[in-house]
Amino acid sequence: MKLEIPKKFVAFIAIAFASLFTFAQVEKCLLSGCLIDRVSGEALPFTTIYSELERDTMLQVITDANGCFVIPDEVKSMAIRIQIAGYESIVSIPEDYCNHFQLYYAQPIANQLSEVIVSGFQNASTREKIPASIGYLKRDIIQGTDQTSLQNSLNTIPGVIMESRGYGGSHRVSIRGSALRSPFAVRNIKMYLEGIPLTSPDGQAPMELIDPFDISSIEVIKGPAGSVWGSGNGGAMLFKTKKVNPGVTSVQSGIQAGSYDLYRMTNSAEIGLTNGGLRVSHIWQDNAGYRQQESNHKNQVSLSLTKFLNEKNKLFAFGTYYNGNWGLPGALSTSQVLDDERQAVQFSKDNNASMHRQRVLSGISHSHYFKGRFRETTSLYYYSTAKSNPYGTSSGNSGFKDEGADGFGGRTDWTYEMLATKKRPVGAKINFGGEWQSEKFNILEDKIHNGVPGDFKYLYDIGYITSMAFVSADLIYTDRVVINGGTSINQTSQDVRGRNAAGFTFDTTATWQSQLLPRAAISVRAYKQLHVFASLSYGNANPTAFEMVDYENDNYNLSLKPERGINKEVGIKHFISKINLQYEVNCYLFELHDAILSYTDTASRNFYQNAGGTKQSGVEWTVSKIFNSKRYRLNLRVWNSGSIYDYQFASYFVGGKDYTNKFLPGVPKSNVSTGMAFTIANDFQLEIMDYWFDKTPLDNSNTNWSSPYHLLNTRLSYNRIFIEHLAVQVYAGINNLLDTHYTSNFGLNGFGGRFYNPAPGINYYGGITISWRF
Repeated sequence: MKLEIPKKFVAFIAIAFASLFTFAQVEKCLLSGCLIDRVSGEALPFTTIYSELERDTMLQVITDANGCFVIPDEVKSMAIRIQIAGYESIVSIPEDYCNHFQLYYAQPIANQLSEVIVSGFQNASTREKIPASIGYLKRDIIQGTDQTSLQNSLNTIPGVIMESRGYGGSHRVSIRGSALRSPFAVRNIKMYLEGIPLTSPDGQAPMELIDPFDISSIEVIKGPAGSVWGSGNGGAMLFKTKKVNPGVTSVQSGIQAGSYDLYRMTNSAEIGLTNGGLRVSHIWQDNAGYRQQESNHKNQVSLSLTKFLNEKNKLFAFGTYYNGNWGLPGALSTSQVLDDERQAVQFSKDNNASMHRQRVLSGISHSHYFKGRFRETTSLYYYSTAKSNPYGTSSGNSGFKDEGADGFGGRTDWTYEMLATKKRPVGAKINFGGEWQSEKFNILEDKIHNGVPGDFKYLYDIGYITSMAFVSADLIYTDRVVINGGTSINQTSQDVRGRNAAGFTFDTTATWQSQLLPRAAISVRAYKQLHVFASLSYGNANPTAFEMVDYENDNYNLSLKPERGINKEVGIKHFISKINLQYEVNCYLFELHDAILSYTDTASRNFYQNAGGTKQSGVEWTVSKIFNSKRYRLNLRVWNSGSIYDYQFASYFVGGKDYTNKFLPGVPKSNVSTGMAFTIANDFQLEIMDYWFDKTPLDNSNTNWSSPYHLLNTRLSYNRIFIEHLAVQVYAGINNLLDTHYTSNFGLNGFGGRFYNPAPGINYYGGITISWRF
C-alpha cells in the first residue's frame, strides 16, 4: 500500500509549527528564566537553586515543572550568582533584567553521579524518591554503542530485553516477560515521545521510529505500575528528544561502515532560536545482513522544535517520516543451523519474504504553569502508516499482507502541587487527566505466489476508539516519606467489518468492559539518601487485531478478553554522592489472569486464546560507581545490572496438554550486563559492555532450551575540538568480540523445532562525526 500524506496533515504541521513563534507577554520587572542541563539539553524541573543577591545573602527558589523560575523584583539592582547542587555556578546574568526572559544553561560537574529527575508518574521527582522501579538511560549510555539500534543500551536495564533479527530488522522488546505474546513487533507496552502517544489503539508500538541519533534519554516503567499511561501489563517507555541550545547554530554529519556491508549516514542541523531551538535530522542506514534474505534499509527525516514562550509556557512540536524495509529469512532448526547458520528458509527466499513499512507521525505539546503550583501539559498527534508484507516459511504459513492505518488523538495531564514548609511539613501533589485515540485500520491478505499476491484470503476494516482517565496523588512528609495512590480507567471499542474467500462476512461492534486499575505505593527515606519502597498495582492489556484474526475458523475472534494482572513489589534505592555510588535492588511478584497465549497448529500458524494465567517472580539490581583523578585527568565509570526470573504458567491447558508449572518460553533464567567507560583527558574513551544470558526455554513443554552465552562489545573513540568551531569524533568498535554463536530473536514454539534466528558472529564497525558550530 502506498502511503499518501493527506492535505489535512500538511495543514496541521504548518499550523502547529507556525504557532511556536507566538510570543507571550512576560511579567514586568521580574528576572525570569528556565534552567537547562547543558549536556542533555533537558530542563531541570523542581530543582532548588540558590541565588546569591549580595555577599552573605542567599535567596532560595524552586523551579517549576518546566525548569523555570522567577526571582522577585526587589533584587533588580543586584548581580546574581545561581548555584545548583551537582552543577557549576551560573554567573552570566545581565544586570538589566526587567522584562527579560532567557534560558540559563547549567554545566554538570564533571565525573560525578547526580540525582536523576524522572517524570514517569507525571509528578517529576528524583528517581530515588519514586516508589517504583524505573529504568533510566542517559545519553552517554546510548552513545556507547554502534548506534544501529537501541538494543545494546536497552539491554543494560534490568528486566528489559530487546531482541532483533539482523541490524535494524524485526524488533521485539520484553519488559519483565511481556513479549510472551509477541512473536514479532512490540506489543503490550505503551510508548511516548515527549508525552506524545506513539502506541496505536490496537496495542502496537512503532519501535523502528526511535533512532539513537535523535534521543537524549529513555525512562522505562516496568509492569502494571505504568497503568497511569493506560492499558499494557508490560509497562511504558518514555523517550525524550535531543534539544538545541538557544542562540547556537550548528551542523553535524557522520558516516559509519561495518561488517556485512553496513553503511550508516547521519546529518543534522540545529538552529538556536530565541528561548528555544529547531532541529532537523536525516538518517540513512543500509546493510546486506548476516543471513540470506536478511538485508535491511531505512531512510528517516525528523524535525523537532522547542519553544519557551516565557516562564509559564512551553511548546514542543515533532514530525517524522520513516521509510524502511527488511528481509524475513525465517527461523531454522538445530540441524539447519549446524549445516549453515547463515542460510534462509528456501520458501522465504523464493517468495521474497520481507517487510516494507512507511510511517508519518506528527505531534504538538503545550505546557503551562499557573500561579499556585498548578500546571498542565496537553499533546495532540496524527499518524499514518502503510505496510506491504509478503511472508511465510511454507505453503501452509504464508501470504501477502497489505495494511494501512490512520489515527489521531491526544493526552492531557494536570497537576497541582502544594510544597511542604517549616510550619507545614506535609506537602501534596495531585495529578489527573486523560487520553483519547482513534484509528482506522485495514488489512488485506492474499495468498502468495512467487513473491506476488495470489488468490484473495480475507479483508478487514477495523475502527478503534480508546479512552482513558487517570488520577494520582502523592502525600509527602518533608523529604522522608512519599505515599502514592491512584487509579486509571480505560475502555476500547472496535467496529469490525470484513469478509473472506469462503464468503463469510463480518460486521459488528465490540466494546471491552471498562477496566479500573488502582495503584498504591510508599517510599521512605530510611537514612540520608537511602530509600525503601513498596507498591501494589493492577494492570490490563487488550488483544490486538493480529491476535483476533482467526485463520483456522475464517473468523474474527471476539472471544478474546483483555489480560488482567496484579503486581506486588518491594525495593531499596541508595545514592551516595560523596563516593559516587548508586545502587538499587527490588523484588516483585506479578500474577497474570486471562493470559493471551499463542499456540501453533500443524501448518505452523499462530493462534491466540485466553488460556489460564502465569506467576512471574523476579529479583532485579543495578549498581554504578565512578572513580576519577583530577590530577591525571582520568575517569572510570563502571556498572552492573541484572535480573533473576522465575516465570511459570500458573495454569495453561491447550490442545489436550497441561503446561501448568512449566517455565514461560522466551524468558531466560537470568541475564546480567556489566560495563565500564574509561576516559583520558576528555579526549580518549574506551567503553566495554558484557552481556550474559542464561539458558532459555523455547517451547511451552520446556523440552527445548537455548544454551547460555556471553556477548562482549567494545568501542574506542577520540574526541577533539581542533579550532573554536570544529569538533571531530573518530571511533571504532567490535561487537561479539568472543565470536559467540547465539540467537537474539527466538521463534518460540516454532513448528518442527525451528527456533533459531542466528545472529552475527564477531563484527567490526568504525566511523567519523564532524560538527561545526557557527
